[in-house]
Amino acid sequence: MDKQDQLFSQLLYLLHHSAMQELGKITNPVNGEVNVNVQQAEQLLEMLKMLKDKTKGNLSDDMSKTQNMMLEELIVNFKEIHNTTSNESTNK
Repeated sequence: MDKQDQLFSQLLYLLHHSAMQELGKITNPVNGEVNVNVQQAEQLLEMLKMLKDKTKGNLSDDMSKTQNMMLEELIVNFKEIHNTTSNESTNK
């Protein structure tokens, strides 16, 4: 993996990790708490989708697979949390 791929991989990981934290899937390392911020998670998800669109055709197969895997995992987790929070709001 060349340096550009390493940097791009780190960027993907940073955005993915932050989004998972906002979805309450990862503990906040600063305060040890698990919090959910669906709006922030959605913004991070949209950033990753934008990166996918902007880098289409310019990534190695490995980078493209990594990008798709991270995005798909976030979409599944986002839908799960979004449906849960929507149901909770509806039931109130």
